[in-house]
Amino acid sequence: MLLAVRRKIREENGHIVMALPTIVLFFAVLVSIVLISQTVTSADVILANSVKMATEGAALQYDVIDKEKIIIPERAYNVFTDLLAKNLELNNNLEPKKYSAFSGKPKFKLIVYNGNDGNRNAGGMIYEYDNRLTESAIFDGEFPATFYINSKKIILNSPGVISAVEIPAKKMFGDTVLYKKIWFCKLPKK
Repeated sequence: MLLAVRRKIREENGHIVMALPTIVLFFAVLVSIVLISQTVTSADVILANSVKMATEGAALQYDVIDKEKIIIPERAYNVFTDLLAKNLELNNNLEPKKYSAFSGKPKFKLIVYNGNDGNRNAGGMIYEYDNRLTESAIFDGEFPATFYINSKKIILNSPGVISAVEIPAKKMFGDTVLYKKIWFCKLPKK
């Protein structure tokens, strides 16, 4: 009888030992799925917040000239790229640092628009970066001004800044995904 009890315990322990790796494997798969979705989601949120802060920071680079706010394009560009690099963990030449959530250089379009209100003609600048910077001047323009960025219509009724950024982000297991964000910021009229 004692032998029968021992045999029964060994048989039950055998089932537990076999079930344990299956349970551990199930939880490992579950945890990796959660980590993958968090990594992708966090990169998207980081990019959205970074583009918003960089665009708003660029719009704040204005001087008051003849009682009108004029965004200074060069300062706006410098603040935009500095804030973008800092928040996306990029180095000075816009390459990702070792622990950045991103895997490549960003491509962006930055429009600094001052328009023409009749008293002045401040125009603006368009900066485009795709591994090299190109600049285009906007010599005149009226309010409201309509811009199309990636088929999104943006209307500025006052001086403002528009940005569109795309950057590849790291995913688990070496894959990448391309994220795109658009943001704009208008200065209040007075």
